[in-house]
Amino acid sequence: MAATVLLSWSGGKDSALALARLRKDPRYTVVGLLVTFRQQDRRTPFHYVPESLIRAQAAALQLPVVPFYIPENAPNTAYEMIMRQVLLQQTADYVAFGDIFLEDLREYRERIFASLPQQLLFPLWGESTTDLLQEFFAAQWKSVVVCVDASKLDESLLGQLFTPQWIKQLPPTVDPCGENGEFHTFVWAGPLFTHPLPVRCTGTVEIVPPYKNCLLALDDAYGKNALQMQSTPLSR
Repeated sequence: MAATVLLSWSGGKDSALALARLRKDPRYTVVGLLVTFRQQDRRTPFHYVPESLIRAQAAALQLPVVPFYIPENAPNTAYEMIMRQVLLQQTADYVAFGDIFLEDLREYRERIFASLPQQLLFPLWGESTTDLLQEFFAAQWKSVVVCVDASKLDESLLGQLFTPQWIKQLPPTVDPCGENGEFHTFVWAGPLFTHPLPVRCTGTVEIVPPYKNCLLALDDAYGKNALQMQSTPLSR
């Protein structure tokens, strides 16, 4: 019998790759998406994606959302306590994360989960970010850049489709997967989606300097021909 897994879900490319890996592995069955939201505005931290879009992704993936809401300016201890309360109510055997190589982040997660019933999975751990991107694009995942660290990247890269051509614009010091937090993405279509999500960037905002975020919204105008998003920059 396959072990059950909750996948920590940001809405971005690494989460999508982790989900694809887990779904290919007969040892595991993903039973839900574990999502952190800011309590004050119901958006994800860093990516700043509204809960409605995360739930739209989950519906397209045919998975339930297991949310937890973090108060504004909450310390790590509050985050840990709230997540613990949520996970103690879950029966999943594992919680999976899409981390790739950040040792300190993995150690932090291992410390938190030492007193929780779920074990940890890292399906992408230790892999080449270049190889992971080749896998991402070969599988026909589609995503948009929703956050950039403006101290490392030009703000003009925000709101663009995440493509091999976009990656060529990155400085050599920036990881092509943005694993050091240089940028974040939102996946709007892919092999596990039942349908694409028509989205557009309606503007930009700076929530936590130096990070700039794209304000994403569902766009019915794209719904008639969502495939055009594969080659057309998102409107702002």
